[in-house]
Amino acid sequence: MPENDHTITIEWPWTMIPLDSADEWADFIQKQVGPGHTLHNKNIFASMRREDGIDMVLFDNDTDGTYAIVYLHEKKRYKSRMMPKTEVIATWSEVKQRLKRDHEEAMRKIEKDKTANNAMRSDRQGRAV
Repeated sequence: MPENDHTITIEWPWTMIPLDSADEWADFIQKQVGPGHTLHNKNIFASMRREDGIDMVLFDNDTDGTYAIVYLHEKKRYKSRMMPKTEVIATWSEVKQRLKRDHEEAMRKIEKDKTANNAMRSDRQGRAV
């Protein structure tokens, strides 16, 4: 698929950020970052967020054409200041791969949790007899 094809199927744990709140997300992040951070003074657009309890937001960096996943509750030192940890992704195809990998990992975790819960339920029922 060509790199300029931005078609994607968004699967759990990621979801789209509503357009009416995308600017609020960008403003929020701009207030959290400063000199030395990859998103400082960049034209960014919040496009997706994780909805499984892992506080991450995907931003399109319209200044340089890259993408950034910002970890809202993890900090990293940039120059002399602690700021939100950010993972830069160079291409859209890499974003697609990352979202697919996150989906597969989340589904494996659900299946693992389901199996563990069924085993605990069976164990409790066995002891109740």
